[in-house]
Amino acid sequence: MGKLNLHTIFILCSLLLLAYTSYVSGKTVTPVDKWFKKIKKSSTPKFKIIEFYVQDIVSGEGQTVFPVGYSNISFTSPTNFGITVVADDRVTVGRDPKSPDLARGQGMAALADLEDRVLYLNVVFYFTQGKYKGSSVAVLGRDPMLVNSRELSITGGTGAFRSARGVTWVTNCSPYSPTGYTCFKYTLYFTHF
Repeated sequence: MGKLNLHTIFILCSLLLLAYTSYVSGKTVTPVDKWFKKIKKSSTPKFKIIEFYVQDIVSGEGQTVFPVGYSNISFTSPTNFGITVVADDRVTVGRDPKSPDLARGQGMAALADLEDRVLYLNVVFYFTQGKYKGSSVAVLGRDPMLVNSRELSITGGTGAFRSARGVTWVTNCSPYSPTGYTCFKYTLYFTHF
């Protein structure tokens, strides 16, 4: 028998996944199944506004943002096009970095504009404290980080925020610092079931 190439391995893994999915489907009832049946009966969405602060540290003690990739023009492009980072930022109740924790902002961002310093941002805010503990909200969008205030999309949620949809208004609450600490105020406006 010859060597397995990447294409053959992919097909075999896909077939195994399909077989497993077929076996499992219909045999389990998840908490989401029960929730979905309830919302079909009363499909009135709830409206929520939540405000918090993201403590972003790109270098030094307590660093929460780390580079993971770049393009072949990242270091010659005036916008550093292609630099990609992952983050696990503290999310706090207040602006002060010593304010109590509320959540974690976990996701990735890439400099994705050849003409302006703009991030493609994909982050999930996972609540670790308070009445929403264990729930999350997903934010996605084009983030022109040098503009003081900007709007991003809320594309989903889990737990208390299942099927979240809306927008978030992001404001810089400290000057942008490429070598240290930056604070962002997030105000989320969304519906959920």
